[in-house]
Amino acid sequence: MSRLSDAAANLEDFTDPRNYDLEEVEATRQRLPFYCSLARRCGGSVLDLACGSGLITVPIAAECKDVTGVDLSRHMLEHARIKASGLGVRITWLHGDIRTLRLGRLYDLILLTGNAFQALLTREDQEALLQVAREHLAASGLFVFETRNPSGHDLSLRESEEHWYSYTSTEGSLVEVTGTQSYDPVLQLMYWTTFRRWTIGSQPHVRQTRITCRFTHPQELLTLLAHNGLEVVWQHGDWEGSPVTSSSEHIISACRVAGGHS
Repeated sequence: MSRLSDAAANLEDFTDPRNYDLEEVEATRQRLPFYCSLARRCGGSVLDLACGSGLITVPIAAECKDVTGVDLSRHMLEHARIKASGLGVRITWLHGDIRTLRLGRLYDLILLTGNAFQALLTREDQEALLQVAREHLAASGLFVFETRNPSGHDLSLRESEEHWYSYTSTEGSLVEVTGTQSYDPVLQLMYWTTFRRWTIGSQPHVRQTRITCRFTHPQELLTLLAHNGLEVVWQHGDWEGSPVTSSSEHIISACRVAGGHS
């Protein structure tokens, strides 16, 4: 099995943004009210890191008029631009690496949604991202991001394909999605392989993609944030604001610059 280590090589799942949006309908439905409420309360400038196809970026632009979206996938960014056009929202779309971003300005709210934090596969990558967030965060601003809680997920070896979900594609085909997984506890990396199968006429089709994600434990995350000059304002275990427990699926963290200044 291929061990993906570079962020640019970890993009196989993001080359078909129209169908990606369909696969993410339920996850977006859960997240969107939470992030729109944050943006509404912020009311200022927003930086959406790893914004993807704009599933969160476009709706929050209705709440905040100064919104910037950054992503490494040109496919996703182009689709985001298309979706935002004609809606009367103003969004600056930038192609870039969230580990090395330097925009020369500060934001009132910085977001990293869709568990994109887990695409940072090493401690060095995580720290690079946190420094980017810190350097772009206004004194009273918030950096809010989510990651999967390791103890709230099944990290066991699943070598045989298991059915995950199905959906109707933009082309009108029923797509059956299955996958396998393998977890390396030393590197804290999960290797997922996804298979999408559909039929056009009598012709079967299959598309295989791979993605690698890093799982960070709650206490490790707190230490990582503090070491990089960020202090936690609050943490939630779900989108309704429940505390983080061992069974929580998510760790949703809001941070500010330690000491209140950049």
